[in-house]
Amino acid sequence: MIRKRSEFATGLLFTLCCIILGFPLFAQPKVDSLERLIAGTDNDTLKLEWYNQLRRASSYNDPKKAKGYILKYIALAEKLSDERQVNIGKVYLGNTCYALGEYNKALEIFLESEKYFTSQKDTTVLGNIYNGMAAASENSGSDTITLKYFTKAYDLFNARGDNRRSAMALNNMANIYVNRKDYPKAISLLETAFRKIQDAKFPEYQSLIGNNLANAYKEANELDRADSLYLWVIGQTDETEDAYNYLYANKGLGEIQLLRNNFPAAIKYLEKAKELSQQNNFLTNRDEIYYSLYMVYNQTGQLDQAINALRNYTSLRDSIFTIEKDKNLAEALQKYESEKKDKELAQNQLDLERQSLQKRNSLIIAIAAILMAAIAFWFLYFKSKTNQLLQKQKNIIQKALDEKELLLKEIHHRVKNNLQVISSLLNLQSRTIKDQEAKNAIREGQNRVKSMALIHENLYQTEHLTSMEVGDYIGKLGESLFNSYNVDPDKVSFKMDTEPLQLDVDTLIPLGLILNELLSNALKHAFPGDRKGEIIVTFKRQSDDLLLSVKDNGVGYSATNPTMKKKSFGLTLIDAFSEKLNAAVEVLEQSGTSVNIYIKNYNLVNHE
Repeated sequence: MIRKRSEFATGLLFTLCCIILGFPLFAQPKVDSLERLIAGTDNDTLKLEWYNQLRRASSYNDPKKAKGYILKYIALAEKLSDERQVNIGKVYLGNTCYALGEYNKALEIFLESEKYFTSQKDTTVLGNIYNGMAAASENSGSDTITLKYFTKAYDLFNARGDNRRSAMALNNMANIYVNRKDYPKAISLLETAFRKIQDAKFPEYQSLIGNNLANAYKEANELDRADSLYLWVIGQTDETEDAYNYLYANKGLGEIQLLRNNFPAAIKYLEKAKELSQQNNFLTNRDEIYYSLYMVYNQTGQLDQAINALRNYTSLRDSIFTIEKDKNLAEALQKYESEKKDKELAQNQLDLERQSLQKRNSLIIAIAAILMAAIAFWFLYFKSKTNQLLQKQKNIIQKALDEKELLLKEIHHRVKNNLQVISSLLNLQSRTIKDQEAKNAIREGQNRVKSMALIHENLYQTEHLTSMEVGDYIGKLGESLFNSYNVDPDKVSFKMDTEPLQLDVDTLIPLGLILNELLSNALKHAFPGDRKGEIIVTFKRQSDDLLLSVKDNGVGYSATNPTMKKKSFGLTLIDAFSEKLNAAVEVLEQSGTSVNIYIKNYNLVNHE
């Protein structure tokens, strides 16, 4: 499966909610019964406890409702002058703000409550606070800060011998290393967490950490271990009471069977995951389930099901993008209107004060002073009108720039999707063609489309919509081509020597197509049979030029390459795009083949 990082991150989010909200996964007293108890007593101490139970009962299903109970809990604790319970309530409030996605608010509350519990030397609550601070800061994009707070939480829990909470903290730390692709470190932490949670005898958390550990095994290509652990999770998880973990395990098993080309088993598990996702309204991971179903139906020749799954996947991804875009637009508009009203009120107040001052002065100053005041007033009025006009023009320009940025991002997104659909249609078409040469031509066409789709995918996901870092693109293109030609990385290694250079899209597209042809040629012809070797891609500045070099230690350009006999379409493309970049092409045969492209026509972008 493709989006590995997001799969594990989703599992982590559920883990964080479980630990920082501090609620058990078993049934709580019914909400209506507790509300009747509160209404029927004047005992504030009992009310405090019952509001806490209401919080616990609603935190998982309805955090917004839980927030209301917590605010009543804090108000009652203040009435009782119970400073500790007031601050306990603030911790609950920070947890719930996190669950509602109010990360900055949650972080402010945690920082405030940390001061009180540090003064009280209460390590029990401090551990939960640090875990919550880590969860909230994770959305800032700084995994160093997140890891710092998770580590502080783990140290406190572990020192107290609290296996349940220390296991969950380890689980959360492991996610940071998965995001860094340090799978051995992540697996080590998760295995320790799994042992701790088993010792703590919390089966509901065992399923959750078990799923995350199985996913880490899958990421590290340890498929047998991942398969066994996913099956264990299914065996000990109730489909009705813990639908999410049951779904996640089925999804993981389906992806493993897809990797093993065991298509009937893959369909069984993935269809079960889709059914649970629809029954429980779980949008998380549903797009990935549809994409895996598209892959398996496509490879088994079930074209109607494949197209339907691809359509659902594309529709779901587009709707998610649109929802996020509309939300950002609404927030920006609301902020703009609020600032506009504040400025208008301030200007009105300033005008009223100026008029009042002029009236008082008109009674005591001479006609000359009145005339000077009038001149001054009109001067200020003219200046104010000029400033307002300039501000209005500035707002119009800024709005146009914002709309242009949104439109450009949407264009990149749509172009990427269209290229992806074209690639998928080419793949479907190739299944009906028996001529191997025609199939190879279609596959090469797919690779050229993918090389362009990679550029547009990276552009709309970053803040810089017209440029990207070349080294990152080269790595992704190389990985895509190795997968396309089924080349074992243990047989042929792929190395890069690149400078951190940002190129604009007009330079990237012809450069990407040239690199696609050179890498494809090396993968197809340089290492026949069981021959091993390596491919090295170099991209750096050389004097006033950019040097793109693709070197292999294979059999050599003229030994097996049929393009020496006649000029292929790939070489025609290289010549055409080299001319566009005003580039010189140099082919050397030295223990293999080295192709050097010296580019003179390019646009570097500096975002500093």
